[in-house]
Amino acid sequence: LVFYANSEHNMFSVDLKGGTYMSLDFLMERILFFDTFTKSLVVKLSSPVMDHIFKFITSFGSGWAFVILGTIISLLLIVNKKSIAAAFLVICLFTSWRLMLVLKLLFARARPVGEHLVIAKGLSFPSGHAMLSIVFYGFLIYIITTGKQDRWSRVLAVLIGIFIFLIGLSRIYLNVHYATDVIAGFLFGAIVLLVFIKIYKWVKSQLV
Repeated sequence: LVFYANSEHNMFSVDLKGGTYMSLDFLMERILFFDTFTKSLVVKLSSPVMDHIFKFITSFGSGWAFVILGTIISLLLIVNKKSIAAAFLVICLFTSWRLMLVLKLLFARARPVGEHLVIAKGLSFPSGHAMLSIVFYGFLIYIITTGKQDRWSRVLAVLIGIFIFLIGLSRIYLNVHYATDVIAGFLFGAIVLLVFIKIYKWVKSQLV
């Protein structure tokens, strides 16, 4: 590309308008290449059986799944005298959901073209399934790993972590998200999760 002929520090500013546009074009080309390459790898898994498997997996990242599982897990936490954790789980999930809607409107990226193997409405970036999954299931991992320290709790945490990844992968496989949508969803979700974990730890320390 032309801007490579310019000096390093001028990549974005030799010709402010031209340089900026060239750099953005280059970035979009890299994103498109990554999304296309990733999709070509995921498509190799395609089969009727895998269609059903990924449809099942992706359902655990849906709004209804979080409502049902969130209610059940919150009640279990309350019964086990972990009301603060239950409250933070709900607030963290709701906050990430609102943030996800704002980000979708901000970036306004259309969903991938072609056949969608599941119904998916709205905009594409970031992936709501990925973002909410890492927040919800990630908080569960935190509760599990900071509670009873035994082999089975660690195994369960690892399995949940793998399941989070599979939910993200399912969105690419089902052709309702680009790979970069999923990665962005994981990153934004991780930020929300880490912030709420810090607040949760601070609140608990104040109540001791």
